[in-house]
Amino acid sequence: MVLHKVMNFFVMQISNLILLILKRLDKFVDTHLFHKFPAKNSLYCFLNQAKARGRLLDVGCGTHSPRVLPAILPSYHYTGIDIIANNDSVIFPNLYVLCEHPDKFSEDILNLPDTYDIIVCNHNLEHCNNINKTIIAMCKKLNNGGMIYIAVPSVSSVNFPSRPGCLNYYDDATHKGSPPNTVDVCTILRQNGLQISRHSISEKPTLHYLIGLLQEPLSRLENKVQSATWAYYGFESIIWAHKSV
Repeated sequence: MVLHKVMNFFVMQISNLILLILKRLDKFVDTHLFHKFPAKNSLYCFLNQAKARGRLLDVGCGTHSPRVLPAILPSYHYTGIDIIANNDSVIFPNLYVLCEHPDKFSEDILNLPDTYDIIVCNHNLEHCNNINKTIIAMCKKLNNGGMIYIAVPSVSSVNFPSRPGCLNYYDDATHKGSPPNTVDVCTILRQNGLQISRHSISEKPTLHYLIGLLQEPLSRLENKVQSATWAYYGFESIIWAHKSV
């Protein structure tokens, strides 16, 4: 009986130690590793392809992106567009905040006064009432020689486990219908004069996938998406496209 209790104690201590290591790994990965070794199809790598100066349109910018993208491309004139007003309109005077009905989102994009060298649409299409019109509007606002980055949940994400932080497509109540099919998105882009540079249907970069594999026990135990969980499951579909000069 005493031996059994001792064994249970050591098993518990080892389990706690493993959990602590996994939690610290998650923090280290999120704050250091992913910045030093970004996935080749990531938004960060996409922005590093940009020319020295220009205009950037961030479609569905929310409140986080206006803080991040201008820091990556400080020489660019940044414009964010969204349907939800937020206090960042004061902090970031270049941020266009739209309060129009979601059905008019594509019209609001077309009515922006500028055209753009870079357009980022990072996890926005799945929130749009009319995906096709939004894609076409972005194509029309892109300058010749410009680039578009699109990321959406993969079609297969409807079959993933449900976890806080969104692992299954339907974990986010603001997602519309089913995940955008990026094969169809690529077709619309081509029909509107763009060429596809990269298309990853289920993004699983090797390093990030392996880290996600290590994090999966913690993710299951805490029932929470960790920093590399998306890469482990292939949650994202990513498109890079460009318009010829």
